[in-house]
Amino acid sequence: MIIKRVKGDTFNLDIQIINDTGDAIDLTGATVFFTVKRNLQDTDSQALISKTITSHSSPSTGETSITFTSTDVDYVGDFYYDVKIKDSGNKITSVFTDKFILVDHVTIRTS
Repeated sequence: MIIKRVKGDTFNLDIQIINDTGDAIDLTGATVFFTVKRNLQDTDSQALISKTITSHSSPSTGETSITFTSTDVDYVGDFYYDVKIKDSGNKITSVFTDKFILVDHVTIRTS
């Protein structure tokens, strides 16, 4: 799933995490990691965006929300992201990976 947003916009990204057969993954007690990097070879400490989510909007149906501030997305370009979950048994699974695109804004004024 390609994510495309405008630089500097504040937004929530609502996602549902499902398994290979299309069933929701129960996020009760799970941690979701969301990471954006310029290059796939960058270390985690070089990530542009790094989010750790432990409170989910509907854990039993695999739904969670990731909040982005204007500072989080103060870049322009095509980047890489992934979403990983660590379940209550500390098993880590990659669930999404794709492009994270931030385009420049047209309107800069706020009033």
